[in-house]
Amino acid sequence: MLTLIILIPLFGALLILPMSDTLESHSQMKKIALTTSLINLFISLFLWYQFDSSTSQYQFVSEFNQLNFCHLNFGIDGISLYFVLLTTFVTPIALLSNYTTITKSLKFFLISFLVLETLQICAFVSLDLLLFYIFFESAK
Repeated sequence: MLTLIILIPLFGALLILPMSDTLESHSQMKKIALTTSLINLFISLFLWYQFDSSTSQYQFVSEFNQLNFCHLNFGIDGISLYFVLLTTFVTPIALLSNYTTITKSLKFFLISFLVLETLQICAFVSLDLLLFYIFFESAK
């Protein structure tokens, strides 16, 4: 579940990447970005529903250690859950607020916005201090 919430905005950014930045494709790019951010919001609401608040341990822990040089540990505790919810709640609102005002370089705006959502979520759910620092500095 946690892997999905991290990868869905990146998948949306990859869908927008090969599209041309013309006026005809602007509405399609906006729909893709808004849809992926709304899917992410619904998954985070499902995480909130599944979260067990009676324990103080990390939940939904996922670990990626298939590569020798890269070990990623992600998990959610009681505080980071609300930051993830806030991030996934604000992102569709921010995309909708710029729905008609951004006309130049819309493709790069939407891609950077979706990547920013991924970096913020990764900063909130990382269990390693080094990973938190890397994702936090990347999101600034």
